[in-house]
Amino acid sequence: MTLDKTMAPGQWIGSTPDGNPTSALRDVLVWKVFPSDGQESGVGSYLVESMPRKDVGLAARDWKDRAPHVVALAKLMRNWRGCPNTLKFGEPDMRESSIQMWEGLVAEHYCQMFFDKFGRAPVVPHRILRRLRHPAASSSVKS
Repeated sequence: MTLDKTMAPGQWIGSTPDGNPTSALRDVLVWKVFPSDGQESGVGSYLVESMPRKDVGLAARDWKDRAPHVVALAKLMRNWRGCPNTLKFGEPDMRESSIQMWEGLVAEHYCQMFFDKFGRAPVVPHRILRRLRHPAASSSVKS
C-alpha cells in the first residue's frame, strides 16, 4: 500500500461523485491483491490471522489460483509511472502462458519500482514449507 501511495498519490485523495473517499476505493484494489479472508467481500486482508496450511494468493502453486491476484496487482499498477503498456492497456486471457507472461511483467515492474523508491528489494510472497503445510505428517519420530 505504501508503494501504491508513492507511485499513484493522486488516486488516494479526494472523493467520488457520490461522496465516497477515493482512498477507500483504492484500498479495495490493494486488498484484491491478497488472498480472501473468507468474508463475503471476497477481498483479502493486510493481516494474517493464522498460518495458512496451503500456498495461497501470489504464492499459490497452481497458476489458476495465482491468476486473480496477478491481475489485481497489474490493475493496481496501471496508474504507476512507467507501467508497461501491456499491463496498462491489456487484459490477459486466462491461459497459463498468458498469466505467466503477466506474472513476469508484474513482478519485474513491482520489484524495480520498490527498489527505486525504497532502495532495497521488496519482501515477496513465500511458499509454505512442506513440513509446515502438514505438521501431523512430519511430526513422527523415526527410531
